[in-house]
Amino acid sequence: MTSRTRTTVNQRGPVLWPALLVIVGVLLLLNNFLLLGDFNVIDLWPLLLVALGLQLLLRGDIIPSAEGRTFGITRGSVQSGTLDVQAGDIDLVVGALDGPERLIAGQYALQTRPRLETAGSHAHIIMRRNQTPWISFANWELGLARNMPWEVVLGTHIGQIDWDASGIVVERALISTGLGDIRLVCPPEAMGNIEVHSILGTIQIVTPTETRTHITIRQRRFSKVHADMGRYTQAEDGSYLANSPNNSPEINLFIDSIVGDVYLI
Repeated sequence: MTSRTRTTVNQRGPVLWPALLVIVGVLLLLNNFLLLGDFNVIDLWPLLLVALGLQLLLRGDIIPSAEGRTFGITRGSVQSGTLDVQAGDIDLVVGALDGPERLIAGQYALQTRPRLETAGSHAHIIMRRNQTPWISFANWELGLARNMPWEVVLGTHIGQIDWDASGIVVERALISTGLGDIRLVCPPEAMGNIEVHSILGTIQIVTPTETRTHITIRQRRFSKVHADMGRYTQAEDGSYLANSPNNSPEINLFIDSIVGDVYLI
């Protein structure tokens, strides 16, 4: 998988919680023996919030048992695939695998290991946030097999989506967020349309130089487009064209941003 994928397994376990328990225990002991004067130990309760915040920043989850786990599914005879992910408030990172052996691999949160359904040579992979305990905040990081067409549906409520599709052949795709940013690196080939929807957040579209992309943006009152005009030209109908020296098939991309900026890079 891409270098962004990481393993979050730590054999030693968390250090924050034991350290906090020791500190609070010592303070309570001193307080019981009246060694702290007028100091009220109960006033230290904000330390719990500090510990929770540090636990989320350093380990990705509130409790150790909910941390991300790595996985991999062998490709076998699969020739095409559908990836359907509804991540809710979890951030989602998707890229391409380096080798041809696996269909999908990466990291998932507690109880959300991808569910695989097959029909002939087609694989349908499903991931749902509602199967994960609310205390689990580990990111989902997925790598997809190259050299086969993918139908992709990625959705979040308040999570962010970062999809580097530069190594993926896309059949068609739908990417949507409620209150979250979207970053999409366009694929080299898309047989159907790619749709990107955001209610509130920034949308960033990156078109590699070898890719030809036709981008249609639904202009809203509270959204603004920032295009690199050295890379794109604007057509009479307001759409943007990213030309390429290669004679590659044109990719049709549709963007709908209600509130937020759209960047074409």
